[in-house]
Amino acid sequence: MKFFYCKSCLIPSTRPIVQFNKEGVCNACVHHARKMREMDWAQRRKRLAELCDKFRRSDGWFDVIVPCSGGKDGSYVSWRLKHDFNMNPLAITCRPLMPTRIGERNLENYILSGFDHLKLSPNPDKLRLASKA
Repeated sequence: MKFFYCKSCLIPSTRPIVQFNKEGVCNACVHHARKMREMDWAQRRKRLAELCDKFRRSDGWFDVIVPCSGGKDGSYVSWRLKHDFNMNPLAITCRPLMPTRIGERNLENYILSGFDHLKLSPNPDKLRLASKA
């Protein structure tokens, strides 16, 4: 098997389940390009704003719960909701079985940047059981 990178995002050919087209572009980049072409992003943003308007509170309580592991997805979503849509998000993390130092540090930096956060620590035996499912 020949080792190479996606011509667009540089994902390696060794990554599991990645596929490449004839031009050497990975399936994730092909999907992203199709979404950018075919979706009406202005309309989707308008629908999201309307949804936020429906649930935005004026009493200081949280408007929305965002799952946040310390990675970029939850952090990005809560940042956009807070700064672009004037929402008051509560981030929630369920403690992983094997937390990483980088994940813990990212989560700490996220909280220090002004976000409210709740960390759940379930019974490790039940968490292990749930992880196997």
